[in-house]
Amino acid sequence: MTAAPTGLRFDGSAFWVKHRHLEYGPFDYEWSRDFQGIELLYQQQKFGEYCSIEEIDADLKDFRLPMRVV
Repeated sequence: MTAAPTGLRFDGSAFWVKHRHLEYGPFDYEWSRDFQGIELLYQQQKFGEYCSIEEIDADLKDFRLPMRVV
């Protein structure tokens, strides 16, 4: 049996995206220092934040991930 070329793997709140047999991650989150929002992380580096229903900011272009992963 061969491994699937795509999928998701979870460990607690962290997850990895599998695309073409390569895994990207972990993607995770943590509360902002002031507890007013949530910081979005990729490989423990902040790439965005969720502040409210009206305000989400995320930018993964510096990581040069495939669009299917993003």
